[in-house]
Amino acid sequence: MSNPLISLPQKWAKTLASPAMSVYILSYLFFLVILTTVLQVYWGIFVAKKMVMDAWWIWMPIQGHVLPLLPGGWLVGTLLLVSLSMALLTRIPFTVAKMGLWIVHFGGILLVLGAGLSSGLGQEAQLVLEEGQSKNYAQMAHVTELAVQVSTPKGVKEVMFTEPLFLKDNTILKQPELPFEIKVIKSYSNSKMIASEAEKRAAEPNLATAGMGTGVMIISQKPVNRDDYRNDPAAYVELLVEGQPMGRYLLANFIESGQMVTIKDSVYILAIRPKRLYLPIDVALADFEHKQYPGTTIPSWFSSKVMIFNPTTNEKREVTISMNHPLRYDGKTFYQASFGKNDTQSILQVVDNPTWLMPYFSCALIGLGLILHFFMAFNRAGRGDN
Repeated sequence: MSNPLISLPQKWAKTLASPAMSVYILSYLFFLVILTTVLQVYWGIFVAKKMVMDAWWIWMPIQGHVLPLLPGGWLVGTLLLVSLSMALLTRIPFTVAKMGLWIVHFGGILLVLGAGLSSGLGQEAQLVLEEGQSKNYAQMAHVTELAVQVSTPKGVKEVMFTEPLFLKDNTILKQPELPFEIKVIKSYSNSKMIASEAEKRAAEPNLATAGMGTGVMIISQKPVNRDDYRNDPAAYVELLVEGQPMGRYLLANFIESGQMVTIKDSVYILAIRPKRLYLPIDVALADFEHKQYPGTTIPSWFSSKVMIFNPTTNEKREVTISMNHPLRYDGKTFYQASFGKNDTQSILQVVDNPTWLMPYFSCALIGLGLILHFFMAFNRAGRGDN
């Protein structure tokens, strides 16, 4: 008589390896895609994808508590990865006759794994350039960071703290490279600089004791989840040198120049800014061209003529980036995304995805496996084999 406690894991393994389980998981993933599409109308693409597809659980506020409502994309993707692996190891025999199915399942595993790696490692940012301007970094539209910048004999050095670290009150931020600590006194996920008298009456007291923030008053704003809107995080921070306070400063996304502080004969610049994706090259916009369909204002074609310079290799050349003709350089892809300021500004979308080849390789394996399995089955049928 078999022990039910021993046979239980075997039943689970058999269930996970079954084709029905794969169908259920794929159906649920299709539901998540539809849910993300609907929610992006209210939350925007970035937030909807982050809350549904790039999460282990979908969290929802219920009666004052935030509870897990449904499995998210990462959890379901992990289950699909386990299901395909279990099928490969337990259900499909490793024989010549089944080699096509092995290749199909292995391609499916690589496809799911590539999607997870792309979600975790991939980055997207915007490179906004005006004609004659040059930059070596792009900025993320919906992610901010607290950056500390200091000039050294070897160049400018930066230490970054990404959100939500600097958006938690009473948090102390420190790094070995910094001779001081940063204590977050009060933070705002979204804020606004006061302009009217009515807003001044509703403003909270200014907590800054040093820097240009002493003359600025802000009010808290409800965070907005829209693709065409960028929140302006802010924080009152106190600098501590060996435990001693060195003043309180206001850091905000709209104070672009940051706060300049001198500590131990070194000048530091502290700023809250959009998170930067640094590039291996300097990109300068030489010229932007924009054409429209006759009789309309709909763009038919636009392109950017840029000059790229690699300070490491001294490579310098001119490149044209246009619709459907991106620039690929050092693992990063530069797409022509938009434009502005009367056709003198170009907006390039920079995508850094180290796993971008995995979907192509996976789909090629799946196609090869299906063709191989079909011809082997056709050959067996021609010989009269069962």
